Amino acid sequence: MRLFFALILVLLCVSCGGGGEGGGENSSSPVPSSSGPPSFAPAGQVTPDFGGIWCIPVFDGTDLVISTESGGAVWAAKHDLSLNRTGAIAKIADSTDTAGGDTIADHKHLFQNGAHYFTFSISGGGSGGYLYIVKTDSGLNRIAITTVVSAAPPTNDMFMVGDGTNVHVGKFVPGQGHRVYSFDASLISLGSVDIGGGANKHANGAVAEYRDGKFYLVAPDTLAPGMNDNVNRIVFDTAWNVVETKKSTLYDPGMITIVSALTWHPSTETWIVHYGRGPGAGGGVLTRSLFDANWDLLSSDAILAGTWSRPHSVLVGDLLVVGYDGGGVKLSSYTVTDP
Repeated sequence: MRLFFALILVLLCVSCGGGGEGGGENSSSPVPSSSGPPSFAPAGQVTPDFGGIWCIPVFDGTDLVISTESGGAVWAAKHDLSLNRTGAIAKIADSTDTAGGDTIADHKHLFQNGAHYFTFSISGGGSGGYLYIVKTDSGLNRIAITTVVSAAPPTNDMFMVGDGTNVHVGKFVPGQGHRVYSFDASLISLGSVDIGGGANKHANGAVAEYRDGKFYLVAPDTLAPGMNDNVNRIVFDTAWNVVETKKSTLYDPGMITIVSALTWHPSTETWIVHYGRGPGAGGGVLTRSLFDANWDLLSSDAILAGTWSRPHSVLVGDLLVVGYDGGGVKLSSYTVTDP
């Protein structure tokens, strides 16, 4: 009889415990922290007191740093998380930094390992021709500047992404995609590689994000007004070799403009994309599209009426900050909540 009860006890213990060495929730299969996409509640909106076009927010670990353009120059200043400017407006680059004293048109901005990086093009009659990269310290004091490409239009609507160590600048190659120029933290060239072409052909007006050893590129098929139908995703390894070919993640005929804001929301494993939805060159209704980790569309919603373009975004904890322009520069913030 004692043996019978002992066997019963063993069976009960096995049924209550988790399988495998991990047991319970610590099994080898990860358990998502939440299910479903996040929700967004408006938290603030301001018109920065400097700049007229391009409004790019980054986070330096303490402050938001906003970069804009006006008067043919790139400017930046620190802001708090309530979107109030807290620091002096710094001139990052102007025509004294360019070949022939040309004015600046288009820039990108990131913060990595205690330093800001800004890449910018000259106006060059609309298609650029020279592309530069500037490094500053966290206080926006210049450390170095170097030329990415010379006399090689088009250089406008570039992308820039950091991988935690190096910085990569994507120059548009019409009919193909981009030529990616890589630099170390001292702005020493590490060479370049061409991406796109064939099944992976894409246009400028793109954005890239580095996560878990891969570059995720989101790009339109064209920037011709009223001609782009798709938001596309291509995934690359650390050497910019394709590991997942181009996938149309959103189809909206003739209504997708520059796709320049991409953010990963880790707790819900959601990709967040912003763009101006409209048929014209000036953008359109600011739109937020959410995708799951496999880049399947979850939702696509208009979040701000008007004609807006060139959005950029950064996630700081549970606060999403989006910069954009259209008749001036704007900043909006949203409190992000898990389901």
